[in-house]
Amino acid sequence: MAKRLQADRILLTTTLALVVFGLVMVFSASAVLSADQHGYPYYYFGRQLAWAVAGLLGLLVTMNVDYRKYRNPAFIFPALSVTLLLLFAVLFLDASHATHRWIRWGPLSFQPSELAKPVLIVFLAWFLETRQKAGTLNERRSLAPVGLVIGLTVVLVLGGRDLGTALMITLIAVAMLLVAGLDVRFLGVAALACVPVFVVMVLRT
Repeated sequence: MAKRLQADRILLTTTLALVVFGLVMVFSASAVLSADQHGYPYYYFGRQLAWAVAGLLGLLVTMNVDYRKYRNPAFIFPALSVTLLLLFAVLFLDASHATHRWIRWGPLSFQPSELAKPVLIVFLAWFLETRQKAGTLNERRSLAPVGLVIGLTVVLVLGGRDLGTALMITLIAVAMLLVAGLDVRFLGVAALACVPVFVVMVLRT
């Protein structure tokens, strides 16, 4: 198992505090609407609480899994492929509020762009580590695959008219690339190439 760090307790406490704060805010914002639409004020709060509990259970499970297992390409590439496929498929489903972000199945709904965040992080962590060890991080041929994955993910998310998530994914990717030691010049060129895409999406929204 990976060594437990002292900072883990602080991170866990912060996460739990944010979850509780979020639940309080959801109840505060939705109690009146819930009572008006469903006859009692805890409808939306209850749904949010159920997902919070599910998320915390998932947290407990993943805390006991050695993170190094996620570096296996047999896990990374199927997860990445499924994520990109879902991001593509959701573009052809029924729109909700003029956006294509959700996959709905009865009372359940799922947003593939949310899955894209952790999957992209795991992919970038593995990819950048392998390039660092090989000493080829700042070679163009090494950057082509990571640029393709990031670009395709962002374009598909933008296709669903989700500018906020696309920006978040971009910022996550840029932060990881900088921490890994990527030459800033490459990021500058990539940023200039992305500007027209984001401008078009802003004009469309």
